[in-house]
Parts: sequence; structure tokens; C-alpha cells
Amino acid sequence: MPTKYAILQENEQDPQKTSQEIAQELEIFLSPLLMMLNSFLDKRLLRTLVQCCVAIIRFRNNKQGLLLSELGSYMDNYRGLSESAAAGTKRLGNLI
Repeated sequence: MPTKYAILQENEQDPQKTSQEIAQELEIFLSPLLMMLNSFLDKRLLRTLVQCCVAIIRFRNNKQGLLLSELGSYMDNYRGLSESAAAGTKRLGNLI
């Protein structure tokens, strides 16, 4: 008999697995755009575009604006600020 409040088992709540699945869904959603841009842009810039979209989705909310330098710092590290914020910001500048 099912319980009143269904609670997932510990292995079904793996945040790393869920994050990877959502990232794959985002890549599938962006794939038509990425395929079109592939003929015009370098693959490193396409990777930057995908990382930028992931960072925008993860760190944008109503109370916090997202500056270009902050976005560059969030691109490489999925747990928060990256050590190479300047490099990420420069890659975003190249993409733009």
C-alpha cells in the first residue's frame, strides 16, 4: 500500500544525476540553434554559449542582477564562483 507522502529513495534523489539530465535537456533544446551557429562559429564559442545558458538558468533570480563579470565567474564551476572569473568573462566577450 502506498504511503500518504511518497518519498524518493536516497539513490533517486542524486543531485549530480538530476543536474546532468537537465543539462542534456538544455542541449537538446538548444541543438537547432547550435547546429546553425556551428557553420559560423568556432566550437569553443559554442561551448561558451551553452555554459552561459546554464549559468543564467542556475544563478539568475528576481533579487539578483547578473553582470557580465559574475556570469563569467559562474560558467566553469557548477558549485559557485570559479577561480578563473577573468577568463570566463573574456570568453563571454568573445562570444558577444
